[in-house]
Amino acid sequence: MTPLEEVWGVGRHLSARLRELGIESALGLAEHDLKSLRQRFSVVLERTVRELRGEP
Repeated sequence: MTPLEEVWGVGRHLSARLRELGIESALGLAEHDLKSLRQRFSVVLERTVRELRGEP
């Protein structure tokens, strides 16, 4: 299981906020609802999640 901090663009501050949502790993981030992540965070995180999902 890949920790959140090892995902490009996810630092200590962002990983703490993601853990508050119950997201503990890169896999959890990739499986989370994309729309809610974009609303709470940014388009940059949305793009990162899309890359984790294998989307170009």
